[in-house]
Amino acid sequence: MTKTVPWWTLVPTVLFTALAMWVTRPVVQSPSGQLVTIEFPGGGRIEVRSKREALDHDELMTTLFSKDDSKRGVLGWLRDKQHLYSLENPELAQALSTTLCDPIPLEPLESRLAKAEECASKPSAAALRRLSQERAVPFHYVGVRVKAGVQAAKPHRPGAGRVNVCRTGKFVAQRLQIVDPVTSRVIEVQPGGTYECTVADHPDIQLDPEDAKRLFGRPPAQFESVIAVVI
Repeated sequence: MTKTVPWWTLVPTVLFTALAMWVTRPVVQSPSGQLVTIEFPGGGRIEVRSKREALDHDELMTTLFSKDDSKRGVLGWLRDKQHLYSLENPELAQALSTTLCDPIPLEPLESRLAKAEECASKPSAAALRRLSQERAVPFHYVGVRVKAGVQAAKPHRPGAGRVNVCRTGKFVAQRLQIVDPVTSRVIEVQPGGTYECTVADHPDIQLDPEDAKRLFGRPPAQFESVIAVVI
């Protein structure tokens, strides 16, 4: 049996209920299922075949999401009306920041603390904060390839277990994990000193000779390519 559904019956707030009630009316009983055609005023149409006497919601949603136009429409309605976002939608992050919690006032202090605690205790917020604190995906550490040098001048060496960094770079005051991409050896270093990065060919970080020896297992070159991970 084939039926045509006018587009206005797809008002999202009654999408599932209206279609299900329409399909299961006694006058449309059919052992072979039904073909439901959804027509839109712009001329488009979607056909959903139900193998059951009632509308197959899984088949309906599969069909809706198989077409770019209808997929965008469904996702847009879920976003605007139900605050449901695709995991791939970057607006999800903004919604978590602006919609999940009530605004947190700067003052008075008691109100600020109360609202902050209320927000942080929401199940989804608490779960995200826990993942962030544990540095679990997607809050995991991301390593970057940098150029490492060795500070040979004894007065300027960072000292074992420490690292000098470019004064205008991204590693100032950061604890780092340094990885040799060739051998996968790893060392961890604490913040040490800083230096000017005005020379055209300068390293991003400077290791102590003892740490460089541990990391590379050989005398290092003037510059070595390593992976630096902020931890």
